Amino acid sequence: MIEEPKKIPIHGAEGFSVSESAEAIPEAERIIVKKEDLKPPQEFEKGAALINLIVNVKDIRDPKDGEIGALYPEQAAEFEARIESFMDQIYNTLPAEERSDLDVVVIAGETHLVTPGPNGLRSAHQRAMETGDRAIAGILKSMTKHDIDPEEVLTTQHGRPIATNILNDLRLMHPLGSEGEKEFHNFLVKRYGAGRDFWKAFEEDAEQVRRTELRAEGPTDISDRVDHFVSIATTIVDLHQEGNPQKRVVIFAIGHYDNLSPWVKSHLAGIDPAKGFVPMEKGGGLVIKRSSDKTAETSVGARTFAVKLESLV
Repeated sequence: MIEEPKKIPIHGAEGFSVSESAEAIPEAERIIVKKEDLKPPQEFEKGAALINLIVNVKDIRDPKDGEIGALYPEQAAEFEARIESFMDQIYNTLPAEERSDLDVVVIAGETHLVTPGPNGLRSAHQRAMETGDRAIAGILKSMTKHDIDPEEVLTTQHGRPIATNILNDLRLMHPLGSEGEKEFHNFLVKRYGAGRDFWKAFEEDAEQVRRTELRAEGPTDISDRVDHFVSIATTIVDLHQEGNPQKRVVIFAIGHYDNLSPWVKSHLAGIDPAKGFVPMEKGGGLVIKRSSDKTAETSVGARTFAVKLESLV
């Protein structure tokens, strides 16, 4: 009996298996971003910074499980605890007098839940923002334990993550007034339906000619958008260190698989954002460390990648 080759799942539809997705890719080429990758480095010297790119916690898509678009409570609580532990690990390695010289910033994509098609899901819940809320809760718990005044070192937007559309998932689903994006969405739904084939066609840029005609965003554009955000985050670090180059800075930036995966493909794996597949676990992420000498790297699993960071100032 001849076995059929294993097909690489496409994430767009919910319920994909991270382990199966990884196994479908040759081990030498495999990159998979998991919860375990979201951890502080062993060394976090003065003048260093961490830019954490995080995938939103898994949200509810079945009304039997609760309110559509809300985060699964157990997974949200687990994420909050991991962020608390993340900060605990950092504070516990620092002398007490240096702990208050560490700034923390929380940023998240502002998009609401929308899925393809005229009958797709629509929810007022903001998955990345609500994930960021849980990050802030974990950060505050850690700061309280270590006698840190959040008013002095934690930057949020009125107690919530700083909202940005640069970290939104897809402009295809949130066109922000672009008729071309709306038309391309409708074109894909008509040709591929609103399920997994829709996402496969989009992620592989199967309709590049039509997309380009409509000036709609594609995988490479998404990678460029996220890279622009990384430059913004680098600029935030520089501004926080402007008066004190020895200050440590930690940025938590919450986005989605749909926008972060193309960036990982392009800037870590070195492949076309419309090719291959980089699974990213919900609630997982990667930590880019910029050392005090301005060089930067990130580790995914057992692999370490150099990262080019460019400030806008």
